[in-house]
Amino acid sequence: IDGERYGKRPIPYGVSCSGNTSGSAGLLKISLQGLAPDFGDGLLRTNNNDLAIKLVQENGQQLRLNSWLNFTYPIAPALYAVPVKRSGATLRGGDFSSAATLLVEVQ
Repeated sequence: IDGERYGKRPIPYGVSCSGNTSGSAGLLKISLQGLAPDFGDGLLRTNNNDLAIKLVQENGQQLRLNSWLNFTYPIAPALYAVPVKRSGATLRGGDFSSAATLLVEVQ
């Protein structure tokens, strides 16, 4: 688990706006809000203390947990989840879980 490509999965979501979305009305921002582990910067905690989730954009740039990313509607950024293990940890196979809240706001 390298924190870059291994296990990379898309985060499915959709954004739908009604009314006038032209010009500055289409300027939005998105954030994934959640709890961080006690290792790694900007990662999402899981129920396994040695495993976290890195949130990345299409270009590979990290979207840090609890930070904002600006975008123009209707083109919402593609987001991905990538597992990251604690340095030096030995992981066992099995299920894990995590949760975050996706927020979208008008700028």
